Amino acid sequence: MDFNSIIPLPAKITLARGNPFRISSLTVKTNSFALPALENEISALMECAACGNGDAAELSLIRDSSLFKGRIEERLREEAYRLSVRKGRIEICSVTAKGAFYALKTIRQALQCGKNHLVPATIEDWPALAMRGMHLTMGEGHMPNFERMLEIVSALADHKINTLVLEYDDRFPWR
Repeated sequence: MDFNSIIPLPAKITLARGNPFRISSLTVKTNSFALPALENEISALMECAACGNGDAAELSLIRDSSLFKGRIEERLREEAYRLSVRKGRIEICSVTAKGAFYALKTIRQALQCGKNHLVPATIEDWPALAMRGMHLTMGEGHMPNFERMLEIVSALADHKINTLVLEYDDRFPWR
């Protein structure tokens, strides 16, 4: 697994001892996160893990309000996370569910890039910018339907883009 394939590249990656491994199932444990906010992403991760024929693993989601306090800008902490991957155990620490969401995205990318293998490592990540976005101009024959817009938003979320600006050319004439 090449961590350079994760987009965007995490702020800090520390490899741990051990061989790459596969997971085949996940058991989720949490201390205080509301799982409904993360349910879709956890389901997608479980589906991705089921593609591998490896060992069962425990996924722990831990809320840590002191994570990165004083190390990064306060406004970026809500999207920050620490991800620890070891054989049989994946641990996500974050201040908010947003951070846990981005950690889950990182695990999915790692599984996809590593052909369903994970490497023992600790990843600490936070955004460089609070607002990361894309501008989409619609008009002149380019008007995606609702399903396509959902696909676009999902792809942006996969890469930790948190803002989408939509511009409509000549769709709403002024009177």
